[in-house]
Amino acid sequence: MKHFHYAGKQSQGTSVEGWIMAQDREEALRQLRERDISPYRVRPGPGYVPLTVPVNDLLFSLRELASMRRSGMPIDESILGVSNTTTHKILKRAYQRVHEMVRSGVSMSEAFGAIPGAFPAYSVPLLRLGEANGRIAAAVGIIADRLEEESRLKDEVKSAMTYPAFLLVTSVTVLLFLFVAIIPRFSTMVEASGSPAMALLLSVSGFLREYFWLWGSATGLLVATGIYGWRTGQIQEHGWTLLNKLPGVRDIIESWEVVQFCNSMANLLPGGIGVLDAIRLSAEALGREDKLASHLAPA
Repeated sequence: MKHFHYAGKQSQGTSVEGWIMAQDREEALRQLRERDISPYRVRPGPGYVPLTVPVNDLLFSLRELASMRRSGMPIDESILGVSNTTTHKILKRAYQRVHEMVRSGVSMSEAFGAIPGAFPAYSVPLLRLGEANGRIAAAVGIIADRLEEESRLKDEVKSAMTYPAFLLVTSVTVLLFLFVAIIPRFSTMVEASGSPAMALLLSVSGFLREYFWLWGSATGLLVATGIYGWRTGQIQEHGWTLLNKLPGVRDIIESWEVVQFCNSMANLLPGGIGVLDAIRLSAEALGREDKLASHLAPA
């Protein structure tokens, strides 16, 4: 699935723009026509859009939105109330835009999907589940729980990787210092020893000193490319693809998705949703192109 940025007009003449998830441009156009939107620009975007808002602020706002909805407050008033209490500027503008879209007749799931930088991608299919069975407050609570679990997991991974990363950076720095500043001072001794290994170290040291501008520029370019790739979501997208190809990790991911699929079905079927519709919505709720849809959908 990819994100497509669109701009167009609704049937009543209102200008709209946002993001939509689809397999290709033709499907994106079809979804927009189903929403009574006449697009004049549809451009493909990344498959993964990183969040641009603090996770803690987003988590608190989702909890508040679920609480307001459970109290019986209408959806548009609940969203407006959250936008009024949110202090983060980007998140506040995101909720204001969601409120405007919902007031104009757009579903809450579509409104969340139009702002992928403020809300996680899996919030859209999960909200569709809530809209299908009439339990939007529960769907928002599930989104908050999943976001909290992901945040806790990321913190644990960061904590586990901090010390190895520190050792790696320190080791590389020490090695560079040795090759650039220390080994050249013993060049006479190394040449007199006649050792091929020591001569190789001296050659490497000479290369690093002579071509400092070259490898220094390459390192800076690599770091800048990595930062850009992380902010645009390209690294996360390719990393997720790589993880799904690893035998051991792939089995764990598929097992987790089976659990998520079964939980979605358990929430939908008691609400009176048809089996085929429940299968489709549950497959979409996995948040990525998955094999369950092809296995479980009717031929």
